[in-house]
Amino acid sequence: MKIHAEQIKRTEVSHLSLFCAVLVICVIAILLTGKNTILQSTVFDWNTLCLFRLQNIDRVELLMYVLRQRCFIIPGLLLVSTTYLGKTIGYLLCAWYGMGIGIIAGTVLLRYGFAGIFLLLGSAFPQYLFYVPAFVISLGMSYTQKRADRRLFTQVLVLELVVLLGCLSESYVNPDVMEKIINLFGVR
Repeated sequence: MKIHAEQIKRTEVSHLSLFCAVLVICVIAILLTGKNTILQSTVFDWNTLCLFRLQNIDRVELLMYVLRQRCFIIPGLLLVSTTYLGKTIGYLLCAWYGMGIGIIAGTVLLRYGFAGIFLLLGSAFPQYLFYVPAFVISLGMSYTQKRADRRLFTQVLVLELVVLLGCLSESYVNPDVMEKIINLFGVR
């Protein structure tokens, strides 16, 4: 009995499905079990929003921090994608990001209700307009690329430029967006 590639492909869980499932599970878990813990923590609480509003942000220092946090994700995923671990690492990263966003979404929903969604969206805008496509393209490349060559090197450079644009927008645009959203919450 031969198993065809189409049959195997149909049984695979998509990265988006895994991401969404973990995100929803984390949001539900936070909403059902985390009320006391979240409300006692300082994550997205009123005082933290006030401090953020009053803080002067050194954009260059923020950019250096963001670059250290973000710039090795895409090349790391692509380099691993040339090995048998590429798909597994992709699934783990999707689950990790789903969990992180799910916990944050659950937290802002508990604290601020549906108005907290604006806080969540503001914290992700505009940098995730760059990060998400770069991540999705790199995941797609992990299925097609089986060896390192000049084409892979060029694709990694292009993706790194997209991630760099995301880092720049996270450091120079996002603080202004967050300040405006925090003002909507009435923090002065």
